[in-house]
Parts: sequence; structure tokens; C-alpha cells
Amino acid sequence: MSRILNRGGVGRRQRSVLLAVVLASLLVCLALGSSAMAEDPAAKANCPTTGYLYDIKGWTTLENCSGLTRSKIVTLQVKLYKWTGTTSIVCSPVYRATSVTTLADGSFLVPNVVPGKYTLWVKGSHTLAVCKTFTVSVAGTTQVSIGTLPEGDVNGDNKIDSADAGLLMQAYGKRSGETGFSSQADLNGDSKIDCCDVQLVSANYGKTGCTTCQ
Repeated sequence: MSRILNRGGVGRRQRSVLLAVVLASLLVCLALGSSAMAEDPAAKANCPTTGYLYDIKGWTTLENCSGLTRSKIVTLQVKLYKWTGTTSIVCSPVYRATSVTTLADGSFLVPNVVPGKYTLWVKGSHTLAVCKTFTVSVAGTTQVSIGTLPEGDVNGDNKIDSADAGLLMQAYGKRSGETGFSSQADLNGDSKIDCCDVQLVSANYGKTGCTTCQ
């Protein structure tokens, strides 16, 4: 370094000042490097670590008429409520989604929850809501079977009554693309309103969906 500073006829006093500046800069760089490499406990606490995440994977079953098949990919409303201890539910959802598309197997994921007792509220666009209470205690993914979502809620008010039957009959006989067709009345998703849809409404007529914290 002295050889470099001697080039160009730099005086002794100037060399001393320049050397001091260079050394000070080196010390600052070393300090910053050390700080950047040091582990920040707060940052580590906020960083997800594999093996310590808690997720919920919900499964639904969709109704259909005997002998027919339908896609398990549907759009759901999902709400997750946490309990205080094991006796009192907090009626402000910790997770809420108005449009969750299920995977091909009918499942959906609620990510990054903490251990505890929960109630999962799930509703399809023309099904009744179903609730499931369970506990998350093991790191990883907790599998929750929601059960069957009852079809027939054409007007989306979480009950199946004469209003739904009336709307269904207005669209009866129509196919997708035709005037008067209603996707809300196409309960089994086969792009037509027929006797299968009537059968589904009839089977669940008079039922009301889960109203936990609604």
C-alpha cells in the first residue's frame, strides 16, 4: 500500500492522511460485512421454517344424480374461525375467502395457521354451508373432511325452499348458451337444467345450511 501511495510524488503528510482515510474505510466495510453476516433473531423468528408450518387441507364431496359423474373442481366460500380454548368460538374469522377453486380431487388449502381448535365453514355457490370443527396440533398439513355439500340453494341464501324451486323451474329445460339458462340452477354442473337438478332440490328441500357465527 505504501508503494502505491508513493507514486505520483505524494508528500509524507498527504500519504498519512490518505492512509488514515483508507484504513477508516476498510474498518467501516468490515463492520458492515460482519453486521450483515450476523444472525438477526427477530428476522429468524419471522421467517417460516420447514417443519414448523401448520396448514389445513379441506376435502369436499359434491352431490350428483345416480349414474352421473361431475367435476370436483368448484368455487367455494371458505371461512375459518378459531376457538378460545375449547369452549368458546371467536366470531371473527382468522381466514376468509370468497372464491376458492378446488383442485381436481375436490380439496383446497388454508395456509399458515397456528395450533388450536378451529371451525371451518364452507359453502358452494348453490349448496348449503357445512361446518367442521377440529384441532390443529401437529406440524404440517391437517387433513379435514368437510363432508357432502347439499345442492339446491339456487338463490344463495343458505336455505332450500320454494324460492329455489321457483327459480329452478324458470330455467328448466334450458342449456348453457340459451336464453333463460341459469348457472345457479345447474346444480350438478352439466350445462343443462333437467330432472337431475329437480331431484337434487327435492332431496334437500326444507334444509338450512350451517350458520356458525353468521
